[in-house]
Amino acid sequence: EEIVGECETDLSCRIVTANKVQEGLVVRVEDGTCSQVFSVEYRGQDTMTQEEAGNNKHFIDVWVENSVLVDRMRELDVMAGDWIRMERIKCVQEEDGGQAPHVFRFVMEDGGIWRLEEG
Repeated sequence: EEIVGECETDLSCRIVTANKVQEGLVVRVEDGTCSQVFSVEYRGQDTMTQEEAGNNKHFIDVWVENSVLVDRMRELDVMAGDWIRMERIKCVQEEDGGQAPHVFRFVMEDGGIWRLEEG
């Protein structure tokens, strides 16, 4: 299903990268589709602008903010290239002060994460 606004969804996806941030983890994932929604992208701690918005990309960045879920990712020992199932990802609109287009952030505050086996 195409995400076009605020919602909650489950996603089977492949991990591209995972970065530790103050709030938890930012996990970049892809599922083979192209995201049309303007969403926040994590640029890295070494950049002047750690976040920026973009669309028409083959990945989304998910902010995993719950310490239990961060620990779960560590337990699963997942790394780039692994397939996982993320349940209850929220697409929330950023405070934008009325500018267009609306910018969204993908966050995971609860739900579940499982490793998907190949085959």
